[in-house]
Amino acid sequence: MQKLCWKTEKRKIKNLLPYQNNPRSLSKKQEALLRKSIEEFNLVEIPVIDIDKKIISGHQRIKILLLLNRGEEQIDVRVPNRKLTAKEFIKYNLGSNKISGEWDWNDVCSIDEDILFDQGFTIAELTGDTQSPKNNAKQVRKMFEFHKDEFDEVKKAMNKLIDKNDIDYEDNIRMRGAVISEICRKYLEVDNENS
Repeated sequence: MQKLCWKTEKRKIKNLLPYQNNPRSLSKKQEALLRKSIEEFNLVEIPVIDIDKKIISGHQRIKILLLLNRGEEQIDVRVPNRKLTAKEFIKYNLGSNKISGEWDWNDVCSIDEDILFDQGFTIAELTGDTQSPKNNAKQVRKMFEFHKDEFDEVKKAMNKLIDKNDIDYEDNIRMRGAVISEICRKYLEVDNENS
């Protein structure tokens, strides 16, 4: 059998055929987020079709484009050099949706919360209230809620430690956790000396 090779071609949106047994679906919230993304960024991740125009990957994007009355538009699609076997078709259809990464919650913590909420993250995800251990960093971050006077004192202590160690506080948001940890360590040392 000929090895699969893929190329990008143009197809009219309304001519693309949904795979009737596509097992992937979106909640209303996910659909709204996808619609918002397409309205803001246009179609970035292009659909994948078989040579008979049947959609293998990208059903939800095509659905949104049709809902936006863009059926007459020509878009880029990925097309194989030969018809996929039934097994290849199903394997790619499932794999394109199943293969996904994990969040690095330390990096997520450094993103502005308004952006995170705008992109569909929930308070439960960001505070660690879901059962995932990946949420620990955000949960630790959320446990610190300061009154303005307390915040000023903490900021003063952090800045003092940053100046002492020549740490660039503004350019390294993760350093804040290290600084608070260092302040706690110093406090515990003093507390142990006084015991």
